[in-house]
Amino acid sequence: MWLINDDGFFSTVQDYKDSDWVYVRGRSETDIEAFVVVARRATSQDAWDAEIVHTPDRDYSWRVHTPREVWADYLVAKTLDLGYGNFKSHCADRWVEEDRDFAHERLELLHDAWMLFNHWPDHRL
Repeated sequence: MWLINDDGFFSTVQDYKDSDWVYVRGRSETDIEAFVVVARRATSQDAWDAEIVHTPDRDYSWRVHTPREVWADYLVAKTLDLGYGNFKSHCADRWVEEDRDFAHERLELLHDAWMLFNHWPDHRL
């Protein structure tokens, strides 16, 4: 599952050794850190040791092994916290205020995605 929100860009996949767990992966350490902050606040699973792992030879170089229920709690928390009227503007304000890594490039990617989806499905470019 790909997810883009004001915390960052995530690719989440099942742990094939244990279906009760997932790997939340990202290309930025700050994205994974932001996920962990919200997930810890949102979950009742005190035993989750969120160890952020750097995997520089992988396509997503940051990851955290996460109970599936914690991922679900995170998604619910982000839904309940939603309070903006324009996603790109909200992200711009937050990322600039937080001095997030690659803020300008992140915003360009959001704009590019918006452009692609704006013309979908009739392929008008």
